[in-house]
Amino acid sequence: MKSRRNTDQPTRNPDIFRLFPEARSDYDYDYDYESRSGVPIVELRKALTVLREDSMIYQRFGKRLFDLVLGAVLLVALIPLFVCVVCAVFAVLGRPIFFFQERPGIRGELFRFVKFRSMAEKRDKDGAVLSDEQRLGKFGRFLRTSSLDEIPELFHVVSGKMSLVGPRPLLPSYVDRYTEEQARRMEVRPGITGWAQINGRNEVEWEERFAMDVWYVDHVSLRLDLKILILTIVRVFQRRGINASKHVTMEEFMGSDLDCPNSDRKASNSITKQ
Repeated sequence: MKSRRNTDQPTRNPDIFRLFPEARSDYDYDYDYESRSGVPIVELRKALTVLREDSMIYQRFGKRLFDLVLGAVLLVALIPLFVCVVCAVFAVLGRPIFFFQERPGIRGELFRFVKFRSMAEKRDKDGAVLSDEQRLGKFGRFLRTSSLDEIPELFHVVSGKMSLVGPRPLLPSYVDRYTEEQARRMEVRPGITGWAQINGRNEVEWEERFAMDVWYVDHVSLRLDLKILILTIVRVFQRRGINASKHVTMEEFMGSDLDCPNSDRKASNSITKQ
């Protein structure tokens, strides 16, 4: 079987377009061709998304500039609030004020993630750390529901480790548990907020959340980023989706047997919720 691997340019074979009109969409396609008894057999596979020209320019150049300018403006504007939260965390929870953890960024490259600490260092009589439910008090819940604990992440945005909008950076242990499709969420910089955060946040299951992340990767644009940022402000005031249905934090992702070929369909369904 003859195989064509398309990497940089979209398919231009007129016979493929004639046989498969959907190949004229925003997607790039790979195909295998075989002739059996004079009958052509073509297997068409959707490959990497080919973004519209304006979206490609934004993703390659404009998005980083957008993050740098808006991130720096927000960082300066929020200095008084930043200082207030530092004092409040120190007064209520003590030291350390910040929570640091290694997280995978774009292409899975690890960086030292930081946010305000929201949980107390409570332990049982044997010295074991108590559950998240027991360590997250009223003050910590307020920090999370108001998203004030996320302010330090603006430093990552300015430095280029994160973006204002993108899939959330999760634990390094999750990387090897992703399916090939789910791992595509790391094709862009992780974000402070994202498509999954305004469509359920911690209330949705991991598979649906990852599907929305991949959907964002395939549809990134300035218009979509602005929409997500605006709706994020709305969600903060609504205080929706902060906690999972049965836990104050999401249960650990242990991997999925599900392949995610329909991530575009699943994620795009959330558009109707707006």
